[in-house]
Amino acid sequence: MTGEAMLRAQAAASARLNGGTTVERDPARPRYAGLATRVVAFALDAAVVNAAAIVVAAIVTLCVSLLSLPNELKNVLAVIGGAAWLVWSVGYFAVFWSTTGQTPGDRVMRISVRDVDNEELPIAPLRAVVRFVGIWLGAIPLFAGYVPILLEERRRAFHDHLASSVVVYGEAARERPADPAPSEVGVMTVDDQASFRSAARAVVRATTGFYMLAEAASAKEALAAADTLAPQLVLMDVRMPETGGVEATRQLLARRPGTVVVLVSAGTLDRLPPDAERCGAAAVLAKQDFGPRTLTELWQRHGS
Repeated sequence: MTGEAMLRAQAAASARLNGGTTVERDPARPRYAGLATRVVAFALDAAVVNAAAIVVAAIVTLCVSLLSLPNELKNVLAVIGGAAWLVWSVGYFAVFWSTTGQTPGDRVMRISVRDVDNEELPIAPLRAVVRFVGIWLGAIPLFAGYVPILLEERRRAFHDHLASSVVVYGEAARERPADPAPSEVGVMTVDDQASFRSAARAVVRATTGFYMLAEAASAKEALAAADTLAPQLVLMDVRMPETGGVEATRQLLARRPGTVVVLVSAGTLDRLPPDAERCGAAAVLAKQDFGPRTLTELWQRHGS
């Protein structure tokens, strides 16, 4: 599939949401934040954390100097102060990452930390703590943990893999919702191109009765997510590197027979792989035809 075809698909899907005029996001802009942007955001946050710690430490030091305290007690207070700084640092990042997905530094740089399986949501609090620890662990071996940002399509560093997170350009994430209503349909998009995943996400968000449960950039990610999250409807790209959509559909349905899988293609439907009709997919759809009405009709026709 070509990059131009993918961008046309994104534009077509987004235009349906905006009255046929403009797309939701500039498709020429990378979705995933690079190393320089993330370093600047972290430096801004480090400045905020340390500035607050210095002010508090100065106040505490002034108070202690006015009291006649034994040296042993002063040493204990110093240890407590160090522990308080650590808790403050972890809490600062963990709270922001697990609520809005944006620290103040992230907000300045217009990036957001999201869940790797659903880029609309922030990560859970425990994973936010793990991510903070991973940032420092990744820096120990000559900053080797940050090299994947330069190599991977989704620009995930060691700490992102550790916490199942991804850093995207965009505003704050939606709040992590409570359990969806039983009537709502959980959708998973599987596509190696971020542009169509973004367009599909916008369509699902705009369609009543559906919610984006997960996103995957490969068949391997899709199968793992399906085992964990059990999506009801899967939009599966036909052509992907390594394992294609036809084989991925076959494997997914072998694991979860009740799943409705729809193959989507940026090319013409008469050029699909010969076994596309025999892999168990409920339907085949051209990406440029994907929109809220099509999504609803697909589920009405093939959903259970």
